[in-house]
Amino acid sequence: MGRGSEIPYQLRPNKFIDRMLFLDFMQRITSIRGTKGYAYISMGGKHLTDQHLVYRKTGISKLFSFDFDAETVKRQRCNLPIDTAICEQMNSSEIPGSLDLILSLFEGSTNFICWLDYTVPGERHRQLEEFKSVLKNALPGDVVRISMNANARTLEKNPSEWKEEGFATPGLFRAKKLQDQLGGFFPSSIKTISETDLPAALLEAVRLVCDQANAEMKKCSYWLCLATTYQDGQKMFTATIFATEAGTVPPAGISNWEFYPDSDDDFVSIAAPILSVREKHMIDQYISEDSASILDKIEFQPTDKKDHAAAIESYKILHRFYPEFQHVEVI
Repeated sequence: MGRGSEIPYQLRPNKFIDRMLFLDFMQRITSIRGTKGYAYISMGGKHLTDQHLVYRKTGISKLFSFDFDAETVKRQRCNLPIDTAICEQMNSSEIPGSLDLILSLFEGSTNFICWLDYTVPGERHRQLEEFKSVLKNALPGDVVRISMNANARTLEKNPSEWKEEGFATPGLFRAKKLQDQLGGFFPSSIKTISETDLPAALLEAVRLVCDQANAEMKKCSYWLCLATTYQDGQKMFTATIFATEAGTVPPAGISNWEFYPDSDDDFVSIAAPILSVREKHMIDQYISEDSASILDKIEFQPTDKKDHAAAIESYKILHRFYPEFQHVEVI
């Protein structure tokens, strides 16, 4: 089987739902601020899937995609959602210093929505440094999103490495390895990391980066508006930040969003069961009931994993973002 990145993300329901949540947030932003001033900047991938969705769902037409691989950029240019979209061969490290130039390519652009989508686990310090640099270039109204690999096993070469290195527990070893990776972005509050704790640790690191950017620039306040974690081959983590004028809070249309974090560690945990259309429709008939009642009534197990109630609960929260498939012939 090919790598996850080779599989269309519509066939990866957790990743699909994560992107649809982000689009739901963007629709709130554009309903408040309009679309004319926004440019959307992302690592669009060879099929520019997110660029197509952003254009269709929000109406943002100033679209810029980049990739370090020349062949990927060639495919992007074949898959443009509209003829005015721009694709360039660039590294993510070039983006912070190129934001003004990118905006100048689109007449009337005053703000950006920038998504830095990383998968390589060993470069977390560089990734957060680039994220911080984009934040420092942000103006009120800008949106910065980061995706990172959050698989705790990427912190160890083998399951017994913590013993070989002389640590008392695997969690203490993982915390030390993450500290070595993150350097000055490592939160001092973290002492140990379990097999499921890495997304929370990365969220703390993102908050620390936002605090540092705010202290250095003093022109914006940075607000976490969406944090997600999901399994997509590897455990992934995302954080979406909205910039406001320094000392001000996001408007009610954002802060009253159902997925806006209520606390510092408030994640949307996406654990979507893979359902047939019939299974989905059967669950939908009882969607207002609690998970235990739904399981009793549908009389099937929605996932191969043991925690069926958690799968149903995730579906209840996120069912309106689920992918739906239809067979279409283009003639």
